[in-house]
Amino acid sequence: VSSGAPKVRAPPIDRPAIGTEASEEGWSNFADLWNQFKNITGLEATETAAQLFQCCDQELSKLLINSVDGALEKSEADLLTVMKELSVIKVAKSVRRSDLLSLTQGQGESTKCFMARVRSKAMTCGHTIKCQGCARDVDYTREMVKDVLIHGLYDSDIKQDVLGLSDLDSRDVPNLITYIEAKE
Repeated sequence: VSSGAPKVRAPPIDRPAIGTEASEEGWSNFADLWNQFKNITGLEATETAAQLFQCCDQELSKLLINSVDGALEKSEADLLTVMKELSVIKVAKSVRRSDLLSLTQGQGESTKCFMARVRSKAMTCGHTIKCQGCARDVDYTREMVKDVLIHGLYDSDIKQDVLGLSDLDSRDVPNLITYIEAKE
């Protein structure tokens, strides 16, 4: 049943951008936005590399063209790899982990915003360990996010309440955030 009204078109989506001197978190955000851009715009496989190249700022574009043979003919996957190598500032995993462990909630910063900062940083830290029994990689990023979230809480009274929870170990982060927000 059509009402005869014209269909409203969604506004165009902006192409994500990336430059040199990106952090690991910045690259991760770019990659997520790039995938969203591709999905929403319905790019054809033949268009993706050219559109991806257009995401580069002027400095990164010049760097790609001048230092990578056939940069403009690379596949999307190859171009993403090269772009990451040229744009992300190399930082040792231990430095990223140290930065994660030093995060604290700012005065007036919501718990959800603090958790998002913690999670973004933690995703770049490679919190995995090889299981001795099954030889699989076990990811413990969620546990690190939870620990840093609790440790970095700004309000010491709320932090004490959280640390006093008898079921703290079994609570997941969303449940914990709900508890903390109720205390704020």
